Amino acid sequence: MIKEVDYCKAQTGGGIYSNVNGGGQINVKNQSTFTECQSISGNGGGIYSNIVYSSLYIQDASFERCSSIQPGNGGGIALIQGISSIISITNSSFINCETISNSSDQRFGWGGAIFIQTQIEADNLNETNLLLRDLSFTGSSAVNSIGNNIHIQSIDTYATGEAIEYGNLLSVNGTVDLYYNSSYLYDYMGIDESKVEDGTTIDNNIPLFSFHALKTCISYNIPKGCTPLCTIDSNSTIELQDSCFCNQDSHPTNCRCPVDSSQLEGIPTEVQVLPRDEDGYIIWPPENATKLPLFIDNVYIESKQKASFQMNDATWLDSRKKWYGMLISADNETFVGKDGNEDEAIRIDVFVEEGEQFVNFNKNQTSEPLDDSDETDPGKSGRFQFPI
Repeated sequence: MIKEVDYCKAQTGGGIYSNVNGGGQINVKNQSTFTECQSISGNGGGIYSNIVYSSLYIQDASFERCSSIQPGNGGGIALIQGISSIISITNSSFINCETISNSSDQRFGWGGAIFIQTQIEADNLNETNLLLRDLSFTGSSAVNSIGNNIHIQSIDTYATGEAIEYGNLLSVNGTVDLYYNSSYLYDYMGIDESKVEDGTTIDNNIPLFSFHALKTCISYNIPKGCTPLCTIDSNSTIELQDSCFCNQDSHPTNCRCPVDSSQLEGIPTEVQVLPRDEDGYIIWPPENATKLPLFIDNVYIESKQKASFQMNDATWLDSRKKWYGMLISADNETFVGKDGNEDEAIRIDVFVEEGEQFVNFNKNQTSEPLDDSDETDPGKSGRFQFPI
């Protein structure tokens, strides 16, 4: 039994290269270690295995400083999983494993620690054929951060990620809310088989567990696989996982994204810059975009501020007998006021200086007595300023 594989290099499978078929089985266990193994131009710095109607079990193993150079995938492990095959990796660690950039061939380089290409459809994935439990990752990295820890190439990335979550097929030590935490966006990624192309299109890779993001169904008012959904407007429907919000419901029912990921808008790989007007205010919603709600959390107001406005015609104002309130609306349909509550106006305090109701103030702040015509001519009334 070989327990240590150190400082090995090969074109593919720096430590172990294997093709397993016809019911064969590979077992790597009993604290086996792979240290500084490297694939020079192919997949799998520590282990490469093509598994067809067979099984691969890795248990209590460690991979340290293993790497693969582009166009290789999987700095620690690269596995090709055929139909009716089993992959089980449990209680194993990956330390400083990586894929390395190659200036002369910049294809692929996915999966800093683990790369898996599976032919099993998402509906058939379960813990009997894919199990990744009690893993730990430290300092692993991939070229362009495409799956620093794990990258999975499958028929449908969205559906595969969903199957892994629902079956709890992956657990990673030290993580918090693995399937929903946006901090792990680039650590666990995948790509649809149909979008692999030549391995250079970065945007075809998406987060494997992207359910924290708002997913918008496009092309159809009610896309296939999207009924019933939360309707945002007459032209768009939004679909969310129950970890997100759907019309402010944190656990929506029957609110699922379509299985076909081509019906989803891609997740931006760069920070989106929101359009602003000439005064620097954000324009929301952006032109030709779905009218998603805008939530702002953790706002700290350093100090209260006063605002004021002026009125050219204040003849209707009677501050001694009535009080006035203010509501704000962004769409002329919903009006909010105090604490953002709908239809709960903020009261306006009107301060009237002595004599202000009996004289008109011109632009130069001079006054003149009212005559009979002034009382019936609103156009001659002065500009009133009301601090709030």
